[in-house]
Amino acid sequence: MKNIKYIIAAVCAVLFVACQDKGEWDVPAVTVSQYGNNSIVEHNVISNKALLDKYTSVISDNSMEQITEDIQLKGRVTANDVEGNFYKKITIEDEPANADDVRAITISIDESGLWGYLPEGTEILINLKDLWIGGYGKQAQLGTPYTNNNTGAVSVGRMSKFVWKDHFRILPTPIKAVEPIEFDATVKGDPDKYAARLVKFSNAAFKGADGKATLKSGPEAALKGYFQTWLADETKYGNDIVFFTSGDYAKFSTFVLPYDASAKKAIPCDIVGVASRYSTNRSTTWQISIRKAADIKVLK
Repeated sequence: MKNIKYIIAAVCAVLFVACQDKGEWDVPAVTVSQYGNNSIVEHNVISNKALLDKYTSVISDNSMEQITEDIQLKGRVTANDVEGNFYKKITIEDEPANADDVRAITISIDESGLWGYLPEGTEILINLKDLWIGGYGKQAQLGTPYTNNNTGAVSVGRMSKFVWKDHFRILPTPIKAVEPIEFDATVKGDPDKYAARLVKFSNAAFKGADGKATLKSGPEAALKGYFQTWLADETKYGNDIVFFTSGDYAKFSTFVLPYDASAKKAIPCDIVGVASRYSTNRSTTWQISIRKAADIKVLK
């Protein structure tokens, strides 16, 4: 019995030494996602900025055009439908060497539960050929043509989940959260640069906070189903910034706007969200979409 124990111990020791040879370990195999098209090979990648510059007139005219070039887009997911305030769409930002060249774009997909396989910070590669790009309120989005049954108007809408599956690949890079940029007068003055970007409002309070008002206590917008909330500090941010809440679809819609009952004033917060521009020939309104409850940090 003792001899058997010695033999087993010796074999284990040999295996341990073999594994430690030269201090090297086998490199883990790269995992392949079960979602998307893993046969896509990276080539002809352009930045969001290059794409938006290429189709500037199409976007600003609120028209659309099919992409015929064999080009690709690469970026990190900044928003998805994780808590219901985004519906069948994601936003991505790229990571060029020059931070001033960062741009973002919305991708419309006729599929729910996108957050399950496209969490924030996931890097993806998109084959743009045959997809469509267009503008809504002069903000760019990728998708396929959609016809309004009531008006007959055609615009860029949600691509089918099958089209989407063929056109994107999840890259095997580590998930890395995208840091928001501070929303200020500079951002407002350059809507093309900051549309669809992840932005932050520092030390900002919600207008209408009284200890009872929630994110959907504000007026319901003309487009039924979502509600508008504003910031109290109009001097800093202006009165053309609207916070979008998709009714009860947003899991945090009943979030009570922070309020100090003793001081009888709204409590400031740090707020993160995706900035969407809606521009006419006369003005630009910024619609901020909070992604999840954790995007509102109450400052005590």
